[in-house]
Amino acid sequence: MGSSEHLHASLSGALVISGLFDTKHEQFSIANRDIDMFLGSVLSIWEKPSFISLMMHSDDMPLWKEALLEWQTHRSFPNELSLRLLDNTGHYHDVLVSLDDEPLLSNDTHILPVTFSLPVIEQDSCHVEPLPQSHNDYEIGLMSDYTTQGSVIEALKQEHQRANHYLDIAGVIMVTLDLDGNITLLNRFACELLGMEQEDALGLNWFDNFLPIGGRCIAQSAYNRLMSCSKIPNQKVEKPVITQTGDERLILWYNRVLEDAQGARIGILSSGTDITEQRLSEQTLLIEKSRLRTLIDSIPDLIFFKNSDAAYIGCNKAFEVFSNACEESIVGQKDADLFDDTTANGFQFFDNEMLHKQSPVRHDEWVTYPDGRRVLLDTLRIPLNLPDIGHGVLGVSRDITEHTIMSGQLSLVNAMVDHSLDSLICSSPNENFRIIYANSAAIKHFGVSASELYQTQISDWDPAFTATRLKKRWKKVQEKTLSVKTTHRLRNGEEVPVEVSSSPFVHQDKTYMITVFKDIRDRLDYENALKTAEHRSRLLLEHSNEGIFGLDVNGVTTFINPAGAMMLGYDPDELIGKDNHGLIHHSHADGEPLLKENCYMLMSIRDGESYRIETDVLWRKDNQSFPVEYWSSPIYLNEEIVGAVVTFHDISHRKAVEEQIKYLAFHDSLTGLPNRRLFLDRFEHELLQGQRHQQTCALLMMDLDHFKEINDTLGHPAGDQLLIEVASRIKGVLRACDTFARFGGDEFTILQSNVHDPSDVAILAEKVISCFDAAFDVGGHKLKTNTSVGIVVCDSDDTVDELISRADVALYRAKEQGRGRFVFYQAEMTERVQKEAELAHMLSSARFLQQLYMVYQPQFDCESGLLVGFEALLRWEHPEQGLISPLTFIPVAEKRGMIDDIGIWVAQHVCLEVGRWLEDGLSFGTVSFNISPVQLRSEKGVECLLSLLKSSGIPLHHFEVEITESACMDASDNTIELLESYVNQGLKIAIDDFGTGYSSMVTLRKLSACRLKIDRSFIRDMLHNTNDEMIVKATIALAQSLGLEVVAEGVESKEQLAVLKNQGCDFAQGYYLGFPMKSGDTINFLRLLDRKTVKRYRSYKYSPKYV
Repeated sequence: MGSSEHLHASLSGALVISGLFDTKHEQFSIANRDIDMFLGSVLSIWEKPSFISLMMHSDDMPLWKEALLEWQTHRSFPNELSLRLLDNTGHYHDVLVSLDDEPLLSNDTHILPVTFSLPVIEQDSCHVEPLPQSHNDYEIGLMSDYTTQGSVIEALKQEHQRANHYLDIAGVIMVTLDLDGNITLLNRFACELLGMEQEDALGLNWFDNFLPIGGRCIAQSAYNRLMSCSKIPNQKVEKPVITQTGDERLILWYNRVLEDAQGARIGILSSGTDITEQRLSEQTLLIEKSRLRTLIDSIPDLIFFKNSDAAYIGCNKAFEVFSNACEESIVGQKDADLFDDTTANGFQFFDNEMLHKQSPVRHDEWVTYPDGRRVLLDTLRIPLNLPDIGHGVLGVSRDITEHTIMSGQLSLVNAMVDHSLDSLICSSPNENFRIIYANSAAIKHFGVSASELYQTQISDWDPAFTATRLKKRWKKVQEKTLSVKTTHRLRNGEEVPVEVSSSPFVHQDKTYMITVFKDIRDRLDYENALKTAEHRSRLLLEHSNEGIFGLDVNGVTTFINPAGAMMLGYDPDELIGKDNHGLIHHSHADGEPLLKENCYMLMSIRDGESYRIETDVLWRKDNQSFPVEYWSSPIYLNEEIVGAVVTFHDISHRKAVEEQIKYLAFHDSLTGLPNRRLFLDRFEHELLQGQRHQQTCALLMMDLDHFKEINDTLGHPAGDQLLIEVASRIKGVLRACDTFARFGGDEFTILQSNVHDPSDVAILAEKVISCFDAAFDVGGHKLKTNTSVGIVVCDSDDTVDELISRADVALYRAKEQGRGRFVFYQAEMTERVQKEAELAHMLSSARFLQQLYMVYQPQFDCESGLLVGFEALLRWEHPEQGLISPLTFIPVAEKRGMIDDIGIWVAQHVCLEVGRWLEDGLSFGTVSFNISPVQLRSEKGVECLLSLLKSSGIPLHHFEVEITESACMDASDNTIELLESYVNQGLKIAIDDFGTGYSSMVTLRKLSACRLKIDRSFIRDMLHNTNDEMIVKATIALAQSLGLEVVAEGVESKEQLAVLKNQGCDFAQGYYLGFPMKSGDTINFLRLLDRKTVKRYRSYKYSPKYV
């Protein structure tokens, strides 16, 4: 078959084509490419815009439009729609159009999946028949009706002419090549592209004449290999061609192999489109798009795009910074995915408003950047309407924070000028210094209206400054600001002294003189008063009892008052001008050097802070130190630190009082022996040492036989003298390492250290008993008495309380066996231990069985009687055993590891109760509760408890935690720091049972407590025991000197309250003032207080309803 025959075969009709029809652009995209043509047209022509409409019969166009509308609105299509379409010969054929069976992935109603099929009868009328299939390509042959060679040639010519005509009107470049790559066919568009006639081009080698030189050999070789093998060529490629004028054009080619009837390759058919301008336009578009993107990204404003679902479809770099995410991760996200609820809700509100109005919306909104900056944005939202997304939002936000602040500052400056206490006027030098502006203070100063004032000149008010003098002054003012004191003469004749400051001011190319002046009558009076005050201060400094001295920035003494010099043992001249630190503050009390870097006096100069140091030492001239408390504060001059002033006083007396309180708290005032508190502390320490070093100690407990009879017959003075004599004798037989204490009344205890054998203890007990062999001379009476001793060897891990209990049991047995003997405790389990185990078991379930509850005991101001707060107390009411004392079950909880959970339970219920009081608007002051020493040893437990208080949302100043002295000393530094951090947030801390611990003074320095609570044991006996009264009095005095409040516990009588009030005690609690109350009674109690005009305890303390 010749080339024309092959062309005819390639342009003949086929059976079915299917693909996607774009109803917007009227363009068909073919899906099945296993055929070359349909209705005699190559498939690339079918994909041209509007091709199907052009080929359709005009009478069938309404049916086609109606079917497309049905698809767009209801996504349905007629089962078989018959349309008449034009073939390559100019004849119409019935083509069946139906919905494609393949599923459509897109939801776009503008895309129609459609199939065009030619019925068999129509194929016959077109005089075409299918030829054998080879490699999925269909060859179309001529009809068998042409029986002669002439008729065949004529038919080929006519077919050739029709094909050329159709290809010409199709607007597609068509080229066919033979096996050698020679041109066998060019249509009109191909000729126009190449710049030559078809007759001239036929037979020319395509590769040698129309391809760029650099690619000819490679293309020719590839073509030769393609023609000699069965490989299928690329159906769609972009390749350049060279025209006769030398221009290079880029063509999009669609290639199909041509074969003869036997399936042998005879050439190739290429249809193409010149896409040179398209690619240039695309490149230009890409460049412009890149420029536009660069421009958008370089804009500091936030730019974002959203679709109608409020999902982001794009943004610029500034918005990426704001959202802390890249554009790729932002696209598809919504505001709730990127921002906090407040910001997201605000954005959504304004988006909805704009989408609803479909008009621009502008507003201000505060937002927070990822780095924490708060920024005010001026945001403009504009309707966005794009073909692929429909309605959307274009947003542009500008940071107007600085502008807003500056505008506000400008308004503030104007307001400040107008409301300034200093008078300000502006005058014009070109108008003989006429006043053209005055602020409110100046108008008030001159006492005339603004309109009157603006008609006057400066010289009208200041006779000293005539016009000539003002001009001379103006020349100097233009060089620098000048100040002078002068006098203004007002309209009423009053002369007012003023201080005037003038400077030039340029506005709109004109120069004015700004003058600020002050009425200095008060200043002059102040300066006179200051001179008087300085004189008085000098007198006060010289006659003050406290030491006061000043330092310059180098730490050199600049002045010292007589009292300070006298305390230091120097003459003032010996200190002034000398290095202060090296003379009086060079060392600690123990002689260890004190570095200047650690000196708080010099720190005030370095960091500008004031310091109060409660305990330190200064050194006298005789090289003796003495304790001081001092305050160091920086001295400023013109906002610059020029030194420091230090005020100090000798606290030797206070230290002596503290030592006395400490001694009284831990020693028996009668015998001078350690008391129960000190003994227990040493006992605890001895047990710990024994565990660490594998040492054993022994506890000896004794009392005097028939001591009560001696008191009753000879009186208490004789009994006291006997106790002193007994203590003296027993001390004589003890070692220095043993501890001998008066436990109370006639009870004594001995702690024998480092026991190697029980016989050592027996020997000591015999020595003690032998001390009673000789009679005691008491007040002229010879008294014969004896003692019994109970002994327990401390060789196990038992607690102090358990060992004391066992020694007490042994003492009781010694008395049973006859007085004047000693008994060792036996190791059998006692009834007390059994009861403790049973109690622990019941306590473990008490919370869950709701047997625990809280009561609240009121606290009152001793002076005014006003309610100041409550102490929350834990109670346990067992259904069978009744009310169990905290003194019984709290130690068990501490030993059994249950105290942390109970402490949290207490804190939770206190928070709930306080929350109810606050919600009801009740006034209650502060609620305190105890933290167990065992709790305080657990940093995690304390943190959990304090966190609970904070998370309750109740201000921390409503809470006060009570901590004993010994518990504070056992607490770690981290726990103390944690407590201090909550103190800084408002939490209050009270030292409970003050005076009963071993290190009370250290405790006050270690923790920022605001209250001391005097233990009820001191209050109980203070009216009858001078020792307890002295402790109470000394404690109150110490607290007052430290600026702390004092709360007395256990006040049970009117006389106790009167003594406490007389001694200066701040607050009190006890049964005399109010019993602990349950929750409901406490609320009624507080409501009753709110209805009273005078909230004093005297109004309700006897009410049985609340006790």
